[in-house]
Parts: sequence; C-alpha cells; structure tokens
Amino acid sequence: MRRTLKWIGYGLGGLLTLLFITGIAVYGLSEARFRRNYIVTPEVVPARTDAATMARGEHLVEA
Repeated sequence: MRRTLKWIGYGLGGLLTLLFITGIAVYGLSEARFRRNYIVTPEVVPARTDAATMARGEHLVEA
C-alpha cells in the first residue's frame, strides 16, 4: 500500500514537472513571436478633395 502511494506520488510529481516545463516553453515561444519585428512598407493613400467628400467630412466633424 505504501509502495503504491509512493509510485503515485512520483507519477504526479513527474506530471507536474512536465506541465511546468511545457508552460515555460510555450511562454518563451510566444514571447519570441510577439516581440518579432515585421517590416511593412507604408502605402500612400490619396486624399480626395472633391465637393461631395468635403461635405461628408464636414458633416462627420460637426455631428
């Protein structure tokens, strides 16, 4: 009986250790991916200056 409980304790301890190591690995990999720098080339968006667009913009600002 005592020997069985001892082995169950070893098994649970091993599982907890494995879970802890897995958590550390997942955290490290996610941090590396999160902190990665991406190079993005900005796109020039042409500003429209026709009368309808200007009226719509004025309406949005005053509303």
